[in-house]
Amino acid sequence: MANDHSENYQKNLSNLFQSFTDDLNLIIDDYSAIVRDKTKNVSSSLQKIKEKDVTLGKRSFKYEDAKDFIEITQKRMHFSYAMFLYLYSTHERHTNFLLKESILNNPKVQSNYAHQFSKLNSEKNIIDATFITQSKEDQIKTQIQYLPDVLKLKNFVAPQSWQIIMGSEKNFLNSTDSLAIKGVNLQEDIFTKKSNLKFDYNEIRARRNILAHRGSKFDSEYISKITGEKNLSKSGVDKETVNRIRDFFDVNFYRKIDQEVSFEDLLNQRIQITPLYFYHTYFTFIKLYLDLWLSVSQDYSEINSLALEMLFLSRKAKNFVFVLFSISLLTYLVKEKISRGSELDLDTEYTMANYLLSLNELRRRTKIPRAKFNKIEFVTEYIKYFKSHKNKLFAVLLAVIQDDFDKAMKELENCEPIFHKRQKEEWFLFIDLKEHSSFDSVFNKLIKKSST
Repeated sequence: MANDHSENYQKNLSNLFQSFTDDLNLIIDDYSAIVRDKTKNVSSSLQKIKEKDVTLGKRSFKYEDAKDFIEITQKRMHFSYAMFLYLYSTHERHTNFLLKESILNNPKVQSNYAHQFSKLNSEKNIIDATFITQSKEDQIKTQIQYLPDVLKLKNFVAPQSWQIIMGSEKNFLNSTDSLAIKGVNLQEDIFTKKSNLKFDYNEIRARRNILAHRGSKFDSEYISKITGEKNLSKSGVDKETVNRIRDFFDVNFYRKIDQEVSFEDLLNQRIQITPLYFYHTYFTFIKLYLDLWLSVSQDYSEINSLALEMLFLSRKAKNFVFVLFSISLLTYLVKEKISRGSELDLDTEYTMANYLLSLNELRRRTKIPRAKFNKIEFVTEYIKYFKSHKNKLFAVLLAVIQDDFDKAMKELENCEPIFHKRQKEEWFLFIDLKEHSSFDSVFNKLIKKSST
């Protein structure tokens, strides 16, 4: 019976993870498509102003001349604000679902939460005769009703509070890993610099609180929330925070007025939610959720699926940062499997194949030379592994990585008939191969063989 309960809990965790990533990816998908159109409209309107020789910076223009540009720009800004707030609330809602499910069904998490609940009880005297006479299960349900109050306890602030309740040991919150790829020099941006996940979440929350409650301009309360200080030069601001703030200026998360970065530049500056900042927020939320979810689940196949979704999102959003994040997830999976001494089963091979496909996508999108690509961690090792196995599907993979689509089609013709119609759209292996003139006929023949 206990085993059944544990299996149901793990099944619920997988469903929660899938629901979370589905919701966030739908938001990203919609945002990317709409903001791209809105940006085109802004660019088109700006071009019309330039043709009239109107100078926006010096404000030497009549309102009528720039009316369309101003209105279109404001619409894009408010759209970005609304989507950012929705992304934030979606992440918060799903995090609470995960916390509640684990408090109900995970003894370790129950114990951690009970400890925090006792602190709340000492302030509010919640435990009474009725509570004492309840069954343990009903007591837990009563305690869960107070989760919002527990999360507001003094010095018990998210995301650390979530981590404490869940007993997270992954320490993504303290991670300084970047999405830089060993052996590859990418253009410096916010995703290839060392991150500070704890700071990043606190900054996102502080920015959200302004937009939700105080307007649309950075203020002294915002500065105090992210640093505890009002000046970058003060000794109270740690070096890591200072460096992250400078990163934000460098990529226009803040507007840099002068060469010297200071909070004087920031005060009363209108908040920008640029596409890059929106994606940064999305990745931060994914990392935070993974930090909590992995503390109670060992279902690594969910991460594999998420990494694959990132590759498809990279095509839809036309932004290779999703490829970087996919590689980051797959690298984590590979190293986890190695550290646990996992055998090279089907799931591990799937991870290895997706890892090569994600790196190959990066190579093609950023024009990394083939010689440098082969020197990236695990690439040569995995290619050698797939070459040593007489599996025609592996041969298709290797041909795709070599951009030899004619050869890939020949290998596909000789594959075992193990395919379903949905795999045509679900396998990233086929994303470019589908454009080949003979793909549909070859794939349909394999599907017919599969059904006989």
